[in-house]
Amino acid sequence: MKATLEFDLNELDDIKKHLQCVKALDMACVLWEIRHMRKELEWMEEQDKLSSIYVMDKILDAFNDHNVNIDEIM
Repeated sequence: MKATLEFDLNELDDIKKHLQCVKALDMACVLWEIRHMRKELEWMEEQDKLSSIYVMDKILDAFNDHNVNIDEIM
């Protein structure tokens, strides 16, 4: 079985759809990292070292590490 996706890269909507497809694996990796941050965050919470800013920084780092720019694909 084969599937072919076709995009008109002269159209803004198709450019975004193309990027969404191309970045799907990177986005899945980011979600996997966020899911597995739990243990570290639980440990930090026990040590009273956890802040919402730290959590957001960790999430944004995961996006940056995988070169996922939400503004570019949404």
